[in-house]
Amino acid sequence: MSASVSLALCHHCGLPVRAASHVHAEELYCCYGCEIAHHLLGDPGDEASARLALYKLGAGVLLGINVMMFSMPLYVESLGSFFRQGFGAESFFDLLKWLLMALSLPVFFLLGMPFLESSLRNIRSGLKSNADLLIAIGVTAALLLSIYNTVFAAGPVYYETAVAILVIVTTGRYLEAKSRARASQAIEDLEKSIPKTVVRYRDGIECEIEVSALIEGDIILLKPGDTIPVDSVVRRGTAHVSEAMLSGEPKPLLKQTGDKLLAGSLNYDGALTLEVVHPFSKSYVSQLETLLLESKLQRARIQVLADRISAVAVPVIIAVSIGSFLYWSIAVDLRQGFFAFLSVVLVACPCALGIATPAALWIAVSEASKRGILFRSLDSLERLASVRTIFFDKTGTLTSGTPRLRSQAVNSDVIKQKYVADELHLLAMIREVASYSHHPFSQALADALPKNGYKAGDVTDFQEIPAQGIRAKIDGLSIRIGSHSFAASKNEKRADANVWCSVMRGDGQSQDAVLFNFEDVVRPEAMTTISQLKTLGYNTTILSGDQPLAAERMGRDLGTTGIGGLSPQDKVNLVRSEPRSVFVGDGMNDAGAIGAAQVGIAMGHGSDLIRSGADVILFDRELQRIPQTLQLAQKTMRIVKQNLFWAFAYNIIGVALAAMGYLNPIIAALAMALSSIAVTQNSMRLNGAFPAKEEIHA
Repeated sequence: MSASVSLALCHHCGLPVRAASHVHAEELYCCYGCEIAHHLLGDPGDEASARLALYKLGAGVLLGINVMMFSMPLYVESLGSFFRQGFGAESFFDLLKWLLMALSLPVFFLLGMPFLESSLRNIRSGLKSNADLLIAIGVTAALLLSIYNTVFAAGPVYYETAVAILVIVTTGRYLEAKSRARASQAIEDLEKSIPKTVVRYRDGIECEIEVSALIEGDIILLKPGDTIPVDSVVRRGTAHVSEAMLSGEPKPLLKQTGDKLLAGSLNYDGALTLEVVHPFSKSYVSQLETLLLESKLQRARIQVLADRISAVAVPVIIAVSIGSFLYWSIAVDLRQGFFAFLSVVLVACPCALGIATPAALWIAVSEASKRGILFRSLDSLERLASVRTIFFDKTGTLTSGTPRLRSQAVNSDVIKQKYVADELHLLAMIREVASYSHHPFSQALADALPKNGYKAGDVTDFQEIPAQGIRAKIDGLSIRIGSHSFAASKNEKRADANVWCSVMRGDGQSQDAVLFNFEDVVRPEAMTTISQLKTLGYNTTILSGDQPLAAERMGRDLGTTGIGGLSPQDKVNLVRSEPRSVFVGDGMNDAGAIGAAQVGIAMGHGSDLIRSGADVILFDRELQRIPQTLQLAQKTMRIVKQNLFWAFAYNIIGVALAAMGYLNPIIAALAMALSSIAVTQNSMRLNGAFPAKEEIHA
């Protein structure tokens, strides 16, 4: 019965690795290159392990050079019997072989045993065989055959082949693993920026405590230059704060009393008194780390396909190598057959196939996270690359989310029938009633309408009915403000009105008083963003629950289509009708549409947004992050496909040439190492290659 297998993370490069459930996390490496690289680079305080690994690699290389040098006479000997003439010639060459064996065995134990141990570990754990098994088979076969021929003087030796293979492959794996590890630096750098201690103010006493000990409601003090340790709100002071570590935006923002701050932000120039909103375990940084960890452990569809192919590659390669050995041993001689066998097992590189997909995907996710673009899974990045239609929620996404009074229509009958003395009097009463509500429409009325002598206490019996409106009494009149069904005194509707207001006298007579038409302020970058998306070949549509005329007008203004009067279910149905679509919303509303899209994108700021169900989260609410994100997804998938093509083509061509006898084993080993490095370096092109807002192009 095989051991249970699960996904975990490589202890060095952070890429997913399949492992038996009983293996400790600190023992997990995706390849021997990562193991040696980790020991060479070391953890803080792990200098002894780093030195030991460095000594092992250095000793292996030094001994390998000597093996290659002392093997030169054997190549000369093989040119003809002339070099065998003279007293003691045979004894000299035999002695040389014993010397080469003595030099090669330490290299095998220093650099070769780890490959053998890795292969045996995988087999014992019930996992599929991997590229380490091919290397272990080739090197062990070369060494054992050489030892046999040395002891029994039975034929040629291949010490230099075995040693050169180990040195080349180990060095190549180390360079490859060192490059891959750079992909996991974003979150580590962010975590390192968080201070370990902070000054807390409680009961008039200041004391320094661990950041992990802070609880909600604690008051902490920050000096200029300090990093905000936890999500908090400013209670006293002003300062310019940089969120560059969170969103990639270098421009500092002015923060003052009442503003929220996220862990990881940098206080530039002010002394701040903050109240803790979330302890560090629930802060944005902590949730971001959890989110990225989860995304690593999830596998994209193309990655699953590559893994399946890689799993069958090793048995196929072993079968081809055995066939090559038999053919060339019969057709030419045993030496040619053995060289063909070694060349096949060494040139094949399922490790390149195995890292072709995860390396590129994870580097892309890591690069995006530096700019406040969070992918909930690697699969969402793959799906995003194939979308063709972008649906936008209107309010709060393409607009500021703050309504502005566009126009008002006062009913003259209210004046004629003596409900109020004049229009100014009516608007002042409405303004005073609206000021009691925090609803965005009410606040917009309170800001826009004139104040004419009314004060607190003039409004009585105030009541707010959720999703309908407000009502209250003032100056002997009952005033209703809200939706048509709640506030209008007649059944007649107006398409150009968002909010109705009616007044009622004490005798029960009521009259529509004012019709208000609001508009939401379009964000200045909305037109540029939609224009860029159209240039990139995407179809765009605005979906809104607002009046159809308002949505259509916004669509015309932005050069796209606007559909209004939609219920949440209407939006879901429209999104589902387009299988390759993205829905962009604020993350808290339109959850159904976000879930119905192939990829849901939520725009917002703060740790609460991470708990939304969106596939992609845009931290800084900048609309131009959307074309950036789409281009990143497309570029990533291009690189993944390039990697897979290279890995497939390399293996097919390399194995064919080796089986046909055209490759020397040492050249095959070098080519195998270069293959993995090439795939890794191609993936590393995603590092620092994020498109700037002004560089987005088709």
